[in-house]
Amino acid sequence: MMCKDLDTGEIITIQELEHRMVASSLAEKASTFPVDGLKDRGNKKPVKKEGYLTKESRGGLMKNWKRRYFILEDRQLKWVATQGDSTVKGTMDCSECKLSLVPESSKPHAFKLTDSKMVTLTMVADSAQEASDWVAALASAQFQRVGLVNFELLRTLGKGAYGKVLLVRKKDNGKLYAMKNMSKSTVLRKDNVGKIKTENNILRALDHPYLVNLKFAFQTPGALHLVMEFLPGGDLFAHMKRHKRFPEEWVRIYSAEVVLALAELHAQGIVYRDLKPENIMMGSDGHLKVTDFGLSKSNMEEDDVTTTFCGTNEYFSPEMLKGHAYGKEVDWWTLGILVYELLCGRSPFYAGTKNKKDTYERILRAPLAFPEAVDISAAGKDLISKLLVRDPKTRLGYGSEGASQIKTHPFYAETDFEALMRKEVEAPFVPKAATNATDTSNFDKHFTSQAPRVSDADLFIDPEAQERFRGFTFVGPEHE
Repeated sequence: MMCKDLDTGEIITIQELEHRMVASSLAEKASTFPVDGLKDRGNKKPVKKEGYLTKESRGGLMKNWKRRYFILEDRQLKWVATQGDSTVKGTMDCSECKLSLVPESSKPHAFKLTDSKMVTLTMVADSAQEASDWVAALASAQFQRVGLVNFELLRTLGKGAYGKVLLVRKKDNGKLYAMKNMSKSTVLRKDNVGKIKTENNILRALDHPYLVNLKFAFQTPGALHLVMEFLPGGDLFAHMKRHKRFPEEWVRIYSAEVVLALAELHAQGIVYRDLKPENIMMGSDGHLKVTDFGLSKSNMEEDDVTTTFCGTNEYFSPEMLKGHAYGKEVDWWTLGILVYELLCGRSPFYAGTKNKKDTYERILRAPLAFPEAVDISAAGKDLISKLLVRDPKTRLGYGSEGASQIKTHPFYAETDFEALMRKEVEAPFVPKAATNATDTSNFDKHFTSQAPRVSDADLFIDPEAQERFRGFTFVGPEHE
């Protein structure tokens, strides 16, 4: 369907008009919408937008239009007869509404909201700009109880396949968080909506001392945002680069914390599938937390298997490389790779070439060998050897008692796992003390030197595609 852009005179599609209208307003503008004459309303919810609109009304079989004064507070839209009138004529909850534009041939500057009961409210603005402001404000109301406007961007901490991670400060309480910012267009292009939803749902369910904690999740028109606890110690990979390899006593504690994290995931029916030093963060107390659940598989019962090929080259299990169905035991293989790498400073199947097929060949066939220059106890070698058994059914950790088998291995004979769960065991290493609350010296300078910017927050996404992200918003129970 075609319509006219009143600013340029062009005849364009209604989708292109939506693009121009929404993209013209920055995401933060969509969250704040300063309007002349608006005052602080005390305990009332903040007003995002207000003003006159002409509303479609129906009387019997007749359709007519009435001018009303609309007020958008938080996610609630209400209207009164005139500005200042205390008698509310009607309301609509925008959080579960579908927002769309009306073709200009039918009504210029018009847009409509349809709620979950299929009740449609059609409104007409006085100008294209006013319509654009309302569309952006309503889009913001749909997406968030908490939004970008609530956070101050401080540093860039890292970047990944879908976006970046930023250090942010919540304005109302001054607390620091790590915010993962993901472009919706990238997620859609890579057909990974399901993966992002899975990560969000897993994070919501987690409450464990060695798994990262989700605080908020919200959307802007073009991006997804996961706000998690900030772990100032950086990732374990960065510390490995500095130390080259760790003493066995350190590795015993670090790996035990990872065992507890994986055991919790498995107990909740989750196969992690991406264990590596880059996905293990260190808190200010020196203890570890596993993060990044984008490749995890949820709803896995005890005997369930899956076949998705995913993970990191040097950590792939033999059964995954062979295309066989696999279960939770793939995580114990990666634990074996991790323990070896922490002790020896490199992967046990490192091929020394850039050809990943060489690495795969070594994973499948090369004998496990330990470097003579590294002093590893017999118990340490035995643990690694039993975790890196190529047949998953004879691998240490296979079956319903997997975590218990590992915790009772001689390598952990002196480890008090109950005390570790209570964090009563001293961390082997405490990262360099922060010079201030926003110190990011434990993160890669390549990223921290970059200006903290949110990507694609205001990018237009087709309304039908937006429906695929419904239900993403989350506020942790401590923030309700």
